[in-house]
Amino acid sequence: MYIQEDRLETLFDLPIQLPQTMIPAAGWMAIATVQVPANTTLSLLWLQIYVAALENANSSDPCGIAGQNVINPNYLPGSLVSVFLIKDWSPSSEPWTQTIIDQVLVPADTTQAAAAVPPFIVVRPLTSQLDVTVAGNYTFVVLNNSTNRNLAITVDGAITMDADSLLTV
Repeated sequence: MYIQEDRLETLFDLPIQLPQTMIPAAGWMAIATVQVPANTTLSLLWLQIYVAALENANSSDPCGIAGQNVINPNYLPGSLVSVFLIKDWSPSSEPWTQTIIDQVLVPADTTQAAAAVPPFIVVRPLTSQLDVTVAGNYTFVVLNNSTNRNLAITVDGAITMDADSLLTV
């Protein structure tokens, strides 16, 4: 199968990038917002989270999520940091209370040294491409689930906007 030139004109690749940034304990930040018009498909191709450093880490609980040191243990169990795709995000409300379309979780299993001590990377599997076809504003939001650790993280990814149906007569 070949992509014809007229078809290529309807595909738009966009990066999702957050350079290394310190996310404070229990904090969150919008990374990117994309407006998806009617008759358009947004496809999340890949997404990765790189945890470069933890501030205030200690040897007994490096990730700081033991016990009650998490924002919402019922919704994000065992998660150190998450990236959410949220439809019609409101910055005045907690990310987990909104319409979450998808999420990438960084597990914080402190029994495994590789997952407990930065630096480490978590990648959303390429086999699980996400397609959004409902019109709206979609925001990628990163959340530090620890209440007592600041995180230095980087987020990288790519989305494709397919506007082919807009040109169909």
